[in-house]
Amino acid sequence: MRELHPSCLNGRRSPTTTTVMRPFRFRLETVRRLRDHAEQRARDDLARELSAQAALADDVRRSRDAVSTARTGARVADVRSRASWEAFIERRDREQRLAETELVRQGARVDETRVVLGQASREHRAISRLEDKHRERYVDEQRRVEEAELSDIAGRAYH
Repeated sequence: MRELHPSCLNGRRSPTTTTVMRPFRFRLETVRRLRDHAEQRARDDLARELSAQAALADDVRRSRDAVSTARTGARVADVRSRASWEAFIERRDREQRLAETELVRQGARVDETRVVLGQASREHRAISRLEDKHRERYVDEQRRVEEAELSDIAGRAYH
């Protein structure tokens, strides 16, 4: 779009033209924002899963300690309470195995969440690279137009 230069409007100078460039607009901005949001959500999900994994690892440590404590108690127990100690140790062993199983499951959930985050990150980087390329083309085009305009002005000044 060409406009008269403001200095020409008052009639003091000979008319020169300037090109008014539109501001840069990335047409896929909505997609970029959605992918940015998806990546952030995947990061948050991974943080939650890692936190749950850490809590489960603590549960496993506590259950191992409980089994060890129960075994120590059973060693010093008298013969009459031996059967109840054995039942108690079995319960603690079962709790420990369940905690370890849940920790393994949580590890799988963490791995799945990492895969989702990796995919979301790749998609976000791809759209960001595309935006950068579009911005570079815009800047190059703006520079080319400005150089052409300056050459035109310089050419008129010498003729």
